[in-house]
Amino acid sequence: MKLATAVMVAALVYGGAGAARAEPTAPRGAGGAFELSGADDNLAQSEDEEKWESPDNTISVTLGAGVTAYQGLDGGVYALDANDDLVFAATAPSTGDGVDQADGSWMIDGDSATATVPSQSDSTPIVALASTGLIAKVTVSSEKGKPRYLIAPTTAGRVAPSLVHAGAGWKEARAEGVGKGSQSLKNQYVCHPQSEAARVKKTWNIEAWRPQVSFPATVAAGCNPS
Repeated sequence: MKLATAVMVAALVYGGAGAARAEPTAPRGAGGAFELSGADDNLAQSEDEEKWESPDNTISVTLGAGVTAYQGLDGGVYALDANDDLVFAATAPSTGDGVDQADGSWMIDGDSATATVPSQSDSTPIVALASTGLIAKVTVSSEKGKPRYLIAPTTAGRVAPSLVHAGAGWKEARAEGVGKGSQSLKNQYVCHPQSEAARVKKTWNIEAWRPQVSFPATVAAGCNPS
């Protein structure tokens, strides 16, 4: 999917005295957008993911009108507009990789969300992986004579709540060509972020030949009703 330019609905600000300043990027987002300023915003992994890096243990996002933020499973944050389209998603903040890594979380308060790593000092640099999409790629193959969709979530999408995937995620899947009009395909898709076992799979695979059963029955079948 491509990042879309739209009306600005959020602003990302890196706080603290002495923080490096940068020119804002163009507004971007699905159903909305946000403007980055402060420290580096480096593209990472795909054209839909960026590293938000702050030198001072604070990343703050001010949400625009009609935008609601939700807490992610890993302490991340997911912002949706009034149409349930994803404005942005961001993983939990971290101090880095390896044995010395310390993790924090996003705190949501009304129209703002702030990321910190509480165990660290105010001068500790932190980073979060942000995305304007929940799905990185959809590959279509065939099984039993019908389409099979291999859905690769973004880093933030992998740990997004199933509630977010049921709305914004399924819209993205449909936009990427996943078969429309099938409640079975939607149930299989939403089942993956709901299931701890399925969530960690490299791709979330859903098949058009599978029968339509209730969502609880889909979960009970390991996302693979037959």
